[in-house]
Amino acid sequence: MRINKYIHFLCRFFKVHLYRNRVNGIPLPYKINFNLTYRCNSFCRHCRIWKLYTVNQEEMIRKELTLEDYKKFLSSLGRNLFIASFEGGEPFLREDLADIVLTSVRECKNLLMLWIDSNGLLPEIIEKQVRDILKENRTVPLYVALSLDGQKSIHDSIRGVSGAYEKVMESRDRLLKIGIPNLKVYFQTTISRMNWRNILELYSQYKRNMVFTLCHNAALFHNEDDQDSVFHIEEKEEFISVLKQLVGIYQIRDYPDILNKMFIKQAISYVRSRKPPVPCYASFATLSIDPYGNVRPCSFIRESFGNILHVNHELNMLLKQAGSELRDKIRKGDCPLCWMNCDALPSLLHSFMPF
Repeated sequence: MRINKYIHFLCRFFKVHLYRNRVNGIPLPYKINFNLTYRCNSFCRHCRIWKLYTVNQEEMIRKELTLEDYKKFLSSLGRNLFIASFEGGEPFLREDLADIVLTSVRECKNLLMLWIDSNGLLPEIIEKQVRDILKENRTVPLYVALSLDGQKSIHDSIRGVSGAYEKVMESRDRLLKIGIPNLKVYFQTTISRMNWRNILELYSQYKRNMVFTLCHNAALFHNEDDQDSVFHIEEKEEFISVLKQLVGIYQIRDYPDILNKMFIKQAISYVRSRKPPVPCYASFATLSIDPYGNVRPCSFIRESFGNILHVNHELNMLLKQAGSELRDKIRKGDCPLCWMNCDALPSLLHSFMPF
């Protein structure tokens, strides 16, 4: 069964690769990033998503897609979805998170990976929801990434929550005690101007399953005017030296770690040039859906293909109606030039192709 899934994935992978390189057709993406909510109980200095629901919170929550919306949408995707990533805000603030994740498993029989990003501030809820997912899902690997931006003082300062570090550690310990091989627990560190000097020490202590991403100024984070992105680091060469050392000590323990290590290595080129080191496959291999049903090439781009609620939850119909203009912009690099895991890792996979 799992071999068949990989065969189907390879077929979809090649179709996406060919279309990105100007072959006719509109293949559905094999990965979708679901921003389930913009509610957040962390007050991060490098992200302002948490401010979105400070006014008219109840109204904003009512506008979010419902479990039934996700069921219809995932049902329309069927075997076309291979990787599902559930993000926020803080996705565990949705009481129906486990139901949404399990719906993806039931409706999308070719799923190879489930990924959930969390700030780790709700240890009991995180454990319960993950246990609920694993009770029914024993086949699709579940990766849970808990934010960890430094040791206690650094992490709490960046996250704007006293005691955040202890809660992340408690969430990690609760998940590890579940003891099911199908569950993979990671720490995810956002490298920024506030913590880059400490990431080598952090990795040396928690090297078991750590992933890294870069702090960006972007519409998604509502931080366009902040000064904490990697491009505001004045000691550029020193920062690049730290990234090189991180690549050297980064250990591969699971197959996603191969791409994670490559991501850090290619981040060096990105920091130097401010351009992605490989062609971007956002909108081809991946798509992002915001909490209200708007479908975007990636979370960084404000423009959307449209809303799934307007096409009876049919993604294929939405993409056909939207045409190719937005995808052509991605081909030309006429977009915010970023290097984020959600879209960069699939792009790295495609960079191995000789055509």
